[in-house]
Amino acid sequence: GMGNVIGLDLNDVKKLLVGEEAEIININGSNNFFISGKITTIQSILEKSKTEGALHARMLPVGCPYHSKFITEAAVGFGSFIRGLDIRTPHIPAISCIDQRKITNPAEIRSELINNLITPLNWQQTVIRMSENGVSLFYECGAGLSLFKLNKFIRGDHKTLKFNLIDKIAD
Repeated sequence: GMGNVIGLDLNDVKKLLVGEEAEIININGSNNFFISGKITTIQSILEKSKTEGALHARMLPVGCPYHSKFITEAAVGFGSFIRGLDIRTPHIPAISCIDQRKITNPAEIRSELINNLITPLNWQQTVIRMSENGVSLFYECGAGLSLFKLNKFIRGDHKTLKFNLIDKIAD
């Protein structure tokens, strides 16, 4: 399972994970973390995080612990699928959510897609890197508003719009 902890810092969350079968799988901000592991372990960590002063701690309604070592077996089949795709060289480099390097060719894209499934991400550093490289406008394309809201708390000179708000770009 996966959980979200908001309001603790990185060291506080790491302390909660010591000795547990769990890991931080996404750093969304200085005080916003996703964790992954066995459901009962995540539930316990979330309760402890509330005791430690977390502003928010909840289970995520997902069926798989994405971006974690806990689904390494799934990466084998997923990798076979990805290697069969026709992926072309991008006109504009992508930025890795794993290590923030520039991705410039099909082999790197395939590797990123496969590793994204089983490797922790750092959304905060990705947005910072993109901002440092001149990206000033982000679009939230997901079903919710999570990235739209998160990006407000990440340093950088950028704006984020919800995809269905593109018509309000003139604001």
